[in-house]
Amino acid sequence: HLGNKTEREVEPYQLILKAGHWYCYVYCYLRDDFRLLKLNRVIHLQELESKFIKKMYIDPLLSTNRIFEKLKMTIKLRVHESIVERLLDFCDYDSFRQENNRYYVVDFPFIDNSYYFGLILSFGDKCEVIEPTEIRNKMKQTIKKMADNYK
Repeated sequence: HLGNKTEREVEPYQLILKAGHWYCYVYCYLRDDFRLLKLNRVIHLQELESKFIKKMYIDPLLSTNRIFEKLKMTIKLRVHESIVERLLDFCDYDSFRQENNRYYVVDFPFIDNSYYFGLILSFGDKCEVIEPTEIRNKMKQTIKKMADNYK
């Protein structure tokens, strides 16, 4: 099966739209704590007859800044002008330096995980990791593995 499936009884507290995804902030009886559930991962939803008394809770801190600050680094990308608009979702105009008529070098916020590698790969041949060398080499290895799938 896909992922870990668990059955949970929860008390819903807040519906949240974050980065284009819907979440529900719930109190989870299984974990005896508040949790943020991504709604597209909820397979079967069933309303129960039981009622609950609202618990005291603090609104979830949804800013990823404090969570990821320790993990975040800046990498240099060489990007084609056609993807600049997409990159502006992640960094500002001050991060860009024009290299020539069609290309820019951008200081891009990055975390060394599969999400960010996938994000960079989604730009296709319009984007190249310049530095640091470690991230560039990891990107090369990922691309090689992908190419090997099509041999």
